[in-house]
Amino acid sequence: MREEITILMPVFNGQAHLQAQLQSLARQSHLPTRLIASDDGSRDDSLEILHRFARMAPFHVTVLRGPGRGYAQNIHHLLRVMPKGITGFCDQDDVWLPDRVQQGRLRLQGLTHPALHVTGRIVTDHRLRRKRRLAHHPRPGFANALVQNVAPANATLLSSRATELVRCALPSAELMPPFPDWWIYALTTGTGGAVLCQDGASLLYRQHEANLLGAAQGAKAGFRRMGYLLDGRYRVWLRAQTQALWQVRDRLDPEAQVLLRRFSEGLYARGWTPGRLGIRRQGRAQQAALAAAARLGLI
Repeated sequence: MREEITILMPVFNGQAHLQAQLQSLARQSHLPTRLIASDDGSRDDSLEILHRFARMAPFHVTVLRGPGRGYAQNIHHLLRVMPKGITGFCDQDDVWLPDRVQQGRLRLQGLTHPALHVTGRIVTDHRLRRKRRLAHHPRPGFANALVQNVAPANATLLSSRATELVRCALPSAELMPPFPDWWIYALTTGTGGAVLCQDGASLLYRQHEANLLGAAQGAKAGFRRMGYLLDGRYRVWLRAQTQALWQVRDRLDPEAQVLLRRFSEGLYARGWTPGRLGIRRQGRAQQAALAAAARLGLI
């Protein structure tokens, strides 16, 4: 019996690129079972585009009214209603290559443990002109997940067991951290789950002014992230992420529980560095910036 595949899509003022993403879902070599989209109060034609697509889509489409409280709350809204089975996320402005669903399904079908399938991404500009392929993080795991997300939502599919784990551990809306996909990555690895990285790329990832974080590589991305360290946003994100994980600590493996406790204590202690616990970010420069920020009390 084949597992059902649900795609979750948060939408907000996405009319510029939404139709292209929806068409790419309809052209998948292995079609998803359903798409659940949550429009968070768009003031453009996004809602009409979704309803028009729902009338002709080759799979079932549900369009929800989002809570109107921003990205994280809209994702939480979708996670609350996701059914059992394999689950994927897609952004409103990407384009999936035809084998995106099939690649993930082949890796996740029938797994008896929580797992995330993370595909490679081809970074483009807003017109889909190819720029570069994003590389995978070589060592995903809970220690990395405490300070960095290497399983971004638009590149990730959840196995049925991972879907069930998220359904059972989902925090209240008030405790949902700013980046729910980061929380899912940490929860999955903290419970012994696997991160399965695909060698090839299966989606085109647009970079434009509306991206909050954008591509993780390059000098421009490095300066942007340094700004988040200096202005305190990264510290806020870390503490919100850690608080949400603390609420479900009993689900974590014993080693992950100890690491989470020590990391939580360290976030409020000056002069402490995550590297002492083996907690590391991708790349030497980012790791050095993390250590320096910790010594300066910026995280």
